[in-house]
Amino acid sequence: MTRMTGRDGTPILGIAGWKKSGKTTLAVRLVTELTRRGFRISTVKHAHHDLQIDASETDSARHRRAGAGQVAVVSSQRWALIKELKGAPEPNFADVIAMLDPCDLIIVEGYKSAAIPKIEARRLASFTREPIAPKDPLVIAIAADHAAEPHGRPVFLLDDIDGLVAPDDLDGFFILTLVRNPWDRVVSYYHWLRGQRFGHPAVMLAKSSDFSRFLNDPQTISAFRAAPASSYMRGADGRDHARLYARIEHADQDIAPFAAHLGFTLTPLPRANESARPCDWRGLYSDADAALVADICTEDIARFSYRFDP
Repeated sequence: MTRMTGRDGTPILGIAGWKKSGKTTLAVRLVTELTRRGFRISTVKHAHHDLQIDASETDSARHRRAGAGQVAVVSSQRWALIKELKGAPEPNFADVIAMLDPCDLIIVEGYKSAAIPKIEARRLASFTREPIAPKDPLVIAIAADHAAEPHGRPVFLLDDIDGLVAPDDLDGFFILTLVRNPWDRVVSYYHWLRGQRFGHPAVMLAKSSDFSRFLNDPQTISAFRAAPASSYMRGADGRDHARLYARIEHADQDIAPFAAHLGFTLTPLPRANESARPCDWRGLYSDADAALVADICTEDIARFSYRFDP
């Protein structure tokens, strides 16, 4: 079974369990602790009932009841896009994950059948006590409020967050990330966005713009300037926790330290999910557009010795 990841390989961790098993309590405690340590966390919650996120007499609720298919509510602190399905099926799990902005970890509450690693939450007071772990090999740990049958997994107390995400364990991981030529990365991102169906501002921008307009939009410039490769690897202590940055263009060479850590050979690495677009990105750039990428991606270009002409 292939495990799902988020955009750019972001890991996903599920919190699975029956009703009243403590899923939300566990998810909230994990988010609180991991954000305290400086990780950027996104969450997904599956609701089994009629979802209401705006009160009955708010202006946005009145817009919705009047027949608006989508209602965007925007303030200086947060914004939300509410979409009425009107009998259409709910978005599938993969589409929901694809809507999320880049982050360090996605925590998912619910979606018991999703192909993601999960922590199973158990409580004596839950509506059902049937264990999930025996039938789901993707359950990696169990968090319970009682002495639970382990089924070959580590068992923690529901409130033992340090046990689930011990700082020493995280520091002991071999953390690596893949990087890409920035000029190629921007082109790839543009084409990927144009193929998506969810209502994210970046998707709407890419679908309504040619490449140059997309690149020069303040939204795109801000996103790339704020997210060099190191920004994904930096913890709350300000340290870069990556042991290895592997350039996709030189992956067979750069991945060698990780292969040595594992103790077996990884190369040659197979290619998967290849784009249908031309491999040579240079034809999409004017001189001014190429110079703009050089400006907004200065850190990665200098650190990984990238050039516009490969």
